[in-house]
Amino acid sequence: MAVLGGMTMQPLTLFLTALAFCFAVIAGIPSLRQKVRDQILPNQREIVAKIDGQISSQLPRLTILKIKTRDQFFIEIYRLGEDLSLMQRIAIEEPTDGHFEFQGQYTNLALADLDVNGEFEILCPMYDRNGTPRLLVYKYNPDILTFEKLSPE
Repeated sequence: MAVLGGMTMQPLTLFLTALAFCFAVIAGIPSLRQKVRDQILPNQREIVAKIDGQISSQLPRLTILKIKTRDQFFIEIYRLGEDLSLMQRIAIEEPTDGHFEFQGQYTNLALADLDVNGEFEILCPMYDRNGTPRLLVYKYNPDILTFEKLSPE
């Protein structure tokens, strides 16, 4: 038994007190907190959603993935063909995955022809830092051969 200020402490109590102190120090120092987080949480890629489809007559069939890493979400667009080649990787700023009802089913990634021009847009529901739902829409721009995020205007 340890003696602290005239009081005896059981070994378990002493251990738990020291552990609580360590957690308080780690929580109070942002750089140390990040290092501990990096050691505990793996930086794996997780496929959250996948869709296949033909976006436009100008493009081959595509596979579109919504990817989650430890720190961020991404949309990855792959050309289908003899080999699967990455066409574009889009970083998503919103931190939390979302879902919405689309054509009678709940989904967190979809293709839709929103402007009824025969070309499909990528729909990606997310939540911002305040928990507000956002529907991110990405449209293919044939002039620069990439997908661009449409603004809400």
